[in-house]
Amino acid sequence: MGSLRAVFDDGKRHSEGRVKGMWSSGLMIETDAALPIGTAVAVVVLSGGFDGERLGAQVAAVEKGSLLLDLVGLDTARWSLLQALVDGKPGSSSLRVGPLLSAPPANVPVFIVSGGDDELGDPTGAHTLPDPAPRTPAPIEVAASEFQLPTPLGGARAVPRTSKNPVDEDSSGSFELQLVELGRAKATLEEENQALRAELQRVSALKSALADELKDTLERLDAAERVLKR
Repeated sequence: MGSLRAVFDDGKRHSEGRVKGMWSSGLMIETDAALPIGTAVAVVVLSGGFDGERLGAQVAAVEKGSLLLDLVGLDTARWSLLQALVDGKPGSSSLRVGPLLSAPPANVPVFIVSGGDDELGDPTGAHTLPDPAPRTPAPIEVAASEFQLPTPLGGARAVPRTSKNPVDEDSSGSFELQLVELGRAKATLEEENQALRAELQRVSALKSALADELKDTLERLDAAERVLKR
């Protein structure tokens, strides 16, 4: 996991903590800031391609020396980038990141998240660029006796041209439209796969958080049992 700092600032004081990981709907932050459940905060991320965006959040749970922040309305693309940053992995450049749907109020406490290195020790600040629109290959000009059309597998098919049976231009245009539709279908499948991977990461984080909670509960029960036996 990359080393991420989480500096708390409420306008009166600063305190430094760290990001412990992610849970089902947000971040687990180790901090000495004492905030009640339901408090609205802003999370400003300076790494991983966020460029200082203010993400809306609220305190969902309070543990000893830690807060669980619920990232309100965070879209799938930003969730994937944040997960990659926390895990110390480079973010995917194929994600389409649109504008934020909502922003936190200006006067709420802020957690400033920065840092993060991958396994090679390089910073994980990745810039996201939209995929270029699918481009239809143009027909390849050859000798006057024949012409070539691109095939879905990338090869070329030679079709003889005779004066008695000329090529129908409408058929060629229909073929190019099919190629465009195939490109769009591929892009849609890639987006759906990315969304499924992000959901799997969220479920895995939730499982880890629940396991930690169960472990803590068992330790408390064990301590209580020892006290009762005395």
